[in-house]
Amino acid sequence: MTRLHGASDEKKFLCRGLNHPRTLAGDWRELEKVVTEIILFYGPIINRLIKPTVLFHFIAKQEGGYSSSELRTFQEVGRASGARFCLMCENKYGPLTNEQLSDVFKHCDGI
Repeated sequence: MTRLHGASDEKKFLCRGLNHPRTLAGDWRELEKVVTEIILFYGPIINRLIKPTVLFHFIAKQEGGYSSSELRTFQEVGRASGARFCLMCENKYGPLTNEQLSDVFKHCDGI
């Protein structure tokens, strides 16, 4: 599910690159394509001029947690898809409220 910071409506984007049984990002090329689509959906023109900050929030629990390689893959995919900076929020937290997101992004203004 995707949501723009400050908005309440969510949009679902399907990604076959996340369907690998042993790793979170089984096909990084497919993942990059979908993340690019998401970035363009929320700001088709402005996001080409001013790159957005993207937050990847991993809510589903994986046995053993997420490896640093998986998290790094999402960092690289986010930047390759057009993000200025990628924040990673592991599955230790439930879905974030708009107030919580405001706090997160408030601290990212200088990044």
